[in-house]
Amino acid sequence: TSFAGSYINISGTYRGTGLTDHQVTDDQTYYYKVKPAMTGAIESQIVSGQTFPLLADGGEIAGSADTPGTAYGIDVYGSYAFIADYRTGSSSTMQIVDISTPSAPYIMAAHTLDSGNAFDIAVDGTYAYIAAENVLQIVDISNPGSPKQQVRLKGPPPNGVQGVAVYNGYLYVACGSTGVYIIDTANIQNMADDELLSDHQEALISAADFAYDVFVRNDNVIYVADGSSGFFSVDVSTKTAPVTGKRYPNTSSDFPDGGSGKVVSVAVYDDGSHPAGAYAVVADSSLGFYTVDLFSEVDYVLLANSYFNSDGVPRDVTVDGNYAYLADGSSGIYLL
Repeated sequence: TSFAGSYINISGTYRGTGLTDHQVTDDQTYYYKVKPAMTGAIESQIVSGQTFPLLADGGEIAGSADTPGTAYGIDVYGSYAFIADYRTGSSSTMQIVDISTPSAPYIMAAHTLDSGNAFDIAVDGTYAYIAAENVLQIVDISNPGSPKQQVRLKGPPPNGVQGVAVYNGYLYVACGSTGVYIIDTANIQNMADDELLSDHQEALISAADFAYDVFVRNDNVIYVADGSSGFFSVDVSTKTAPVTGKRYPNTSSDFPDGGSGKVVSVAVYDDGSHPAGAYAVVADSSLGFYTVDLFSEVDYVLLANSYFNSDGVPRDVTVDGNYAYLADGSSGIYLL
């Protein structure tokens, strides 16, 4: 509609609540005004809102699959989702889920880790890289139905290996308060068990709080989930000399309590207008899953209706094509 057009009447609501307009079209501007029902009430001023092609109302669940343990991490490659499945009192596993039919995903194979609790996972088609507490486990997945252990590398104290991402021949390994290591994967077949991650580093990126996870936007830009400090971008066009970019502190009046959470994972996607991505889907272990506008003039703007209230504790998120894949702890995984 337009400022001068007709308005659709929406039935009233209670004090302190809000209304959600589901009947909108992407990339349109809509105008709203409010007139309380009581006698003599005055209409509000007109406000406008721009719609975007996003996960409306947090997205619709296209499919889900439960894992034997707690789904901490997820990555997608081709027709498979790879799950870092944490198991208390038992060995953690990598679960391989066939997602060729999004409405009916199923577990097709599993691999038991020889040490460490599985926190996160990244895949590049040949190897799966699993953040497993004190070590980085590297597993050969060239045959997804029969994964095989390749090598494990030791992470740094005191936090070990928390998260991992891989892109175009480089690993980005999140190691808590130590920061993020950049590692060249070209020499994996010559690496030996229990070598140190730091022995193979190209560079180390510092974190303000606690590096939980990394998302690679492209060969030049990554985003680091930095716990109570929110998340931040890094220019990695020169792998030996990364440069920290904009920080997105996770404090916002848009949060339900106006407070802050703990960002444990972030995935970036765009509408074609920004090479570095326009929006970030955030997994926040305190506040849930939500979407942030990366190019707002305000540092941390949540998009309306972008919350997804899951049943578990958010652990990881990734975006592939038209779907967001959420690792939701004891509730397994969701495809939105």
